[in-house]
Amino acid sequence: MFGNGYLGYRGTPCDATKEDYAACIVTDTYDNADGKWRELCNVPNGLYAALNVDGQPFKVTDATDYRRKLDLSASILTQEATSDSIRMKAVRFAAMDKLHLLAMRYEVTTNKDTKIDIVTGIDGDVWSINGEHFVEYNLSEEDGILVTHTKTKEFGIEVYVAESTSIISDADMTCTSFQDGKRICTALLPCFQQAKHSSSKNGYHLLEQ
Repeated sequence: MFGNGYLGYRGTPCDATKEDYAACIVTDTYDNADGKWRELCNVPNGLYAALNVDGQPFKVTDATDYRRKLDLSASILTQEATSDSIRMKAVRFAAMDKLHLLAMRYEVTTNKDTKIDIVTGIDGDVWSINGEHFVEYNLSEEDGILVTHTKTKEFGIEVYVAESTSIISDADMTCTSFQDGKRICTALLPCFQQAKHSSSKNGYHLLEQ
């Protein structure tokens, strides 16, 4: 886990979902979901990113080489996975000067003609130990910024998660936003030709009001 004292993020793979126990836990969000236990909330995951290679999901469990490193002094988590001609590297950190900010640099490199699809966004379908803590989800997109707004059951604490994505690529690409249940995402659809692609997620802000 990496964090900054206000929030903590588990070191799961970027495409982890509630089945993989992906979690971002935030201070001052205590809620009682089952009538018995009060706990801090696992808020919508603003660092969700999934990679498809030639139409197939690229999973770190299928990689021929996988490395994960945590820099405790800077709160930076680095994960690298390599398989055949594909190399994926994700660097995530929690800012100390802006406590509501998490950021990720997601880089994919290939050395041959390969069809690469990347889906990045906010996953609101999160797991909790003692039940669902949020009563509603409002998903929206404006000027390329994805937003999820929800609130807790017991005290009505409002939680906003916003994500912006900047792209650096040598390939032509198409960006399309879509919603899938509690998830709002941007699909990046490039076709690589021995090109290097970097997607820097520098706009995950969680604002509690």
